[in-house]
Amino acid sequence: TRTGAPAEPSGGHVTHLGPGGLVVEAMLPPLSEDPVLHVRRRPPEEELDAWVEQGRLEGDVDAVRDALANRRGVLVVGDRGSGRTALLEALTAATPAGERVATIEMLPQLRVRGTLRLRLDPANPAPALSAARAAMAEWLVLDDATPQAVGAAAVEAEANRAALLVTARTADAEAWLTQVARSISYEVPDADAFVRSGLPV
Repeated sequence: TRTGAPAEPSGGHVTHLGPGGLVVEAMLPPLSEDPVLHVRRRPPEEELDAWVEQGRLEGDVDAVRDALANRRGVLVVGDRGSGRTALLEALTAATPAGERVATIEMLPQLRVRGTLRLRLDPANPAPALSAARAAMAEWLVLDDATPQAVGAAAVEAEANRAALLVTARTADAEAWLTQVARSISYEVPDADAFVRSGLPV
């Protein structure tokens, strides 16, 4: 029996998000020397209030709530296994009711209901961003996207009055934001200020 979302092929890579947060990933040659199967269980979904009550958020929680209420971007950073994706899900669920959300992912892992799900090609994010624009998405949600994809999404969000919710696998938010700014410096005059104003950490 098949359960959960359909598997998403990506060359020699398949990911399946099943019930209860079960994630099954398979990688086949030529993307890996030998076939690889990775199975893991994501932590249960939690609301933003639970994160706050448990003291699991660093930084200004009121600023995060204000950003969500006023459609301003939020960047979540942390190392592998730190809970970035789970927090991104909680932030996405806390966006104002009725606002259109587009999740843009390389692999379908976000457990977010009622959103437009788009597939991200890191080498060419334009098709996914165009689809989000056509759907008039007010929030663009990117989980572990490259700085280049986030740069393109930031330009798109600014042009269409949308906001970004983004995770980055890094301990150095400043260096990561600098990479995002560099990726769009050819089309945005003061890219560094533009990126930092649109993605508070």
